Amino acid sequence: MNVEIAGGGIVGLTVGLALARAGLTPTLHDPSALGDNASGVAAGMLAAEAEAEEPGVSSEEVTLLRAARAAWNALTFEGLTLVADSPVADAVLDPMATLTHLRDAFDKSGGRWSQARITIPRAAPLIIAAGFEARSLAALAPEVAVLAPIKGHILKYEGGPRKGPVLRWPDADPGLYIVPQPDGCLVGATMEHGRQDRAVDPAIAADLHARAVAHLPPLASVPYVARTGIRAATTDRLPLVGPSLTPGVWLATGMRRNGWLLAPLVAQIIAAYLTGDDPGPWAQLLDPRRFSKDAP
Repeated sequence: MNVEIAGGGIVGLTVGLALARAGLTPTLHDPSALGDNASGVAAGMLAAEAEAEEPGVSSEEVTLLRAARAAWNALTFEGLTLVADSPVADAVLDPMATLTHLRDAFDKSGGRWSQARITIPRAAPLIIAAGFEARSLAALAPEVAVLAPIKGHILKYEGGPRKGPVLRWPDADPGLYIVPQPDGCLVGATMEHGRQDRAVDPAIAADLHARAVAHLPPLASVPYVARTGIRAATTDRLPLVGPSLTPGVWLATGMRRNGWLLAPLVAQIIAAYLTGDDPGPWAQLLDPRRFSKDAP
């Protein structure tokens, strides 16, 4: 069966790979270059335990994030390396290296890639995994109207710590983290609710740099580049995963800042729907139709 996927970030790629490995023929649609999205402007953290300590996180969300972290353990690819942050729960991935690895695995599993946008009408089932850009497909899936944008700035340094644990200051206002990466550390990230432009704000970037230097003074002389991404969130902080009210359309969006962490679990759920298997214990909680008065 042919399946179309809108969105080539970490969620779209992971869903596509799961479908290809389940014997379906997915075509992934994304007009942007690999990583030119919120997934590429990220630290690649699989930080269920760190997220559990954030204010406002419900017990259901904590359990979901821990289940998602466990799902990563079952998602294995030859040559893909987790950079350990904690040997038990939290870990870090190199975002671009992992996206490239997933793209290669997707291609080798029979998946197809298209830079054309999704068009109407469609002949094949559609999965919307496009983050905040999913809102442009509201004509196909009314549920995406609940998505709100969150803009985030992140800094990529040419140096700084290249290995070791993630450094976190959750009590900072807002929270701050420094993520060692082989080619230089990442510092993030802002959460700018309601903003959907991708322009870098020099003042925000400078403030983020100053805060990082206050905690790690050697970064003061290290060059950095600021980047921005737009994440999508729902009012209950939980993603939209499952069938739309529109027949033949499924959603895998609204991950807030946990797209990297949630991707394999979301892929398992979507693949189960498409192959007629049990979507598992999270399906009802994440059902995209939960916000609709017309839900069955």
